[in-house]
Order: sequence, then structure tokens, then C-alpha cells
Amino acid sequence: GELVFMPNGDRSSWYAVALYNRVESDLEPEPYETVTGHVGHVLRTNIRLTAEFTYDISAEESRFLLGFVSGF
Repeated sequence: GELVFMPNGDRSSWYAVALYNRVESDLEPEPYETVTGHVGHVLRTNIRLTAEFTYDISAEESRFLLGFVSGF
């Protein structure tokens, strides 16, 4: 599941995302389940700064990422 929040729609300079992932398969020995919170700031049309926190419920581990995204 994914929930995206942009306060001013497509004109927002910042946005927030909440994600939930769950995978169950006969090919894997245990299910995969994570929750993620993501915040981004749009500097230009194709340049963003991002911060993301993910908690892996299955492995009981977490990670924090800071990023710079560009596309040309």
C-alpha cells in the first residue's frame, strides 16, 4: 500500500509518502514485511532532496537514507 501527501497538489515543493510492503511466497522461507516513511523536497522540476526511514518487520532491522535525485 502507498499513501502520498502533497499539500498543494502538483505545485507542492515538498511531499510525504507512507509505504507498506508484504510479500508471501512459496519460494522464500519467510514472509517479507516493511513499513517506510519518506519525505522529499523539490528544488527544481527534475531535482529533489529526500529522506527515508524503513523498518523491516520480518528481520527487525531499520535503515535511514538521505538522497539527492536528479533526472535529465
